[in-house]
Amino acid sequence: MLYLYDTVNKTIYVALALTAVLLIFGLYRTNNKTIERSNSPTKESLDLVETEPVPPGDYVTIPKVILSKPGFVMIHKAEGDYPGEIVMTGDIIPVGESKNVVVRGVKTKSGESYFAMLHFDDGNGKYDNPSVDPPVTKGSSIVEEKFMISSPF
Repeated sequence: MLYLYDTVNKTIYVALALTAVLLIFGLYRTNNKTIERSNSPTKESLDLVETEPVPPGDYVTIPKVILSKPGFVMIHKAEGDYPGEIVMTGDIIPVGESKNVVVRGVKTKSGESYFAMLHFDDGNGKYDNPSVDPPVTKGSSIVEEKFMISSPF
C-alpha cells in the first residue's frame, strides 16, 4: 500500500513539474515574440499620412506624417476617388514623425476634395517630379489619404 501511495505521489509531482516547465516555456516564447515585433518594425510600417477636414485657404495643414526616409507631402486635386494633378507642393520632411505639416499652393474652396500623398526625395532636397521623387508605397498601394475642405461653423 505504501508503495502505491509513493508511486501516485511521484506521478503527480512529475506531472506538476512538466506542466510548470511547459507554462514557463510558453510564457517565455510569447514574451519574446512580443518584444521582437515591437523592437523591429518594418521600414514600410513607418510611412504614414493622417489628414482631417481643413478650412478653405491657400494652404492645408496635415496633422501627422511619418517617413522612413526624407520626403514630401504632395496635395493632389481629387478626381472622384482618385488623386489627380498636383496642386500643392510641400517642403522636405525629415525621417520620423512630423506634426502639423503646412503645404502651400492653390486657393481651396469648401466642398472640394484632395489627396495628401507621400513622395520620397531622391536626395537633392527639392521635389522634382513623380518619376524622380516617387510616391511612397506599402506593398502595391500608394501612401495617401483623401480629405475635404470644409468651412468652419
